[in-house]
Amino acid sequence: MLSETTQKVKRKIINVSNALIKKKKIDRPTAKFISEAVIGMILTKSCNLTKISDEMKEDIEIKYTLKRIQRNVRKNGKLLSIANEYLIGSNKSRIKDKTIIALDGGDITHLYGKKFEKIAKVRDGSSKTIRNGYHLNQISCYDAETRETFPLLLNIYSTEDEEFKSSNKETFKILEQYLSVVGNKGLWVMDRGYDGGIVLKYFLDKGLKFTLRMRKNRDLYYKGKRINIEELSESINLRYKSEKGRYGYLRCYLPLSKNDKREVTLVSYRGKRNKERMIFLCEGHIRSKREILERIESYFHRWGVEECYRFEKQGFQIEKSQVIKFEGIKCLLGLILLAWQVLLQISKDEALKTEIMYAAKREKNKLKDLPKFLYYRLLDGISNLFKGVRMLFAFRKSWYNKPKLKPKGFFDDYHEGELNAA
Repeated sequence: MLSETTQKVKRKIINVSNALIKKKKIDRPTAKFISEAVIGMILTKSCNLTKISDEMKEDIEIKYTLKRIQRNVRKNGKLLSIANEYLIGSNKSRIKDKTIIALDGGDITHLYGKKFEKIAKVRDGSSKTIRNGYHLNQISCYDAETRETFPLLLNIYSTEDEEFKSSNKETFKILEQYLSVVGNKGLWVMDRGYDGGIVLKYFLDKGLKFTLRMRKNRDLYYKGKRINIEELSESINLRYKSEKGRYGYLRCYLPLSKNDKREVTLVSYRGKRNKERMIFLCEGHIRSKREILERIESYFHRWGVEECYRFEKQGFQIEKSQVIKFEGIKCLLGLILLAWQVLLQISKDEALKTEIMYAAKREKNKLKDLPKFLYYRLLDGISNLFKGVRMLFAFRKSWYNKPKLKPKGFFDDYHEGELNAA
């Protein structure tokens, strides 16, 4: 038998699959596959299909269960786009004008993987080395009121793909997907990899609010003179003080072409622990020092998007997956997003979240040793609840969906006899 808490979690997983059926995105067999895969990934905390097959405990040999799951993974690469659409549609109401939207590039690497389909050379963000893998683009949000970080969109691409044209076009593809659903809401926060003129022009043309950390090799116009951005930043008087440092700003112009200069605000910031100044660029001419401080603070919240990548890699061990087909890898990423949506729904249910957080506790764990990122603890708690439960995958049994016959009682016989006599 399933405990009440386990039943609630399982119901939320199956509800996600049913919601996709109602939206006519998938059929019922695919919904069953999603349910079993998400349950297995949360239970094992991995994308290893052999482990998931082993935990299903079916009445057939494991190799046949594994073959069925592998076949479904290979043919359901569309699940990534379906999961993206479902995730952003479910969470768009949470995005306000001051919600921090972090755009960042990532990677999936396979140290010894040479036979993976469309494998390319990528720069591993963890080891700072060049390895075999795939490129990622992710948009995540940080809600300052609830202090929650959650993903919205995730895309994967390979430079070895015939359809690949440029990294900027891949970036614009995910941005267009966001703008088509959410619009101009949110404050975009980006790191130095996005300070190219093409990306800046895109954001300025779309009228988006942004805070972008800049490199030191760009020029700006200030008082009619073209000046290097680092030199201009050093000339700014850090007259304003915050809890963690000092800052100042200048209203300048960004040259996109010979006759195209856009209004921007250059922000110079030095933290108490850092000797070097950090250089930020914001759209338009900002006049409020309070808003400038909010822009600076928003940049440091963008590090949550890196935590999202880390959770996808460590929480579900996507880099240890042995699926070599590109469509299969896309399918696994889609399943991770759907599993994350389940965790997001649980985080909103305070009673259920409390029970799962309690299940995540270990005897030797001290409060300071617990992971600060909420979703690690939710994943640990659900995995602990699921361990050893035999009825988790009962929905795959033939008898599970059959209508249960109501036993015939005394009053049924009485009424039937009375009807016949009449």
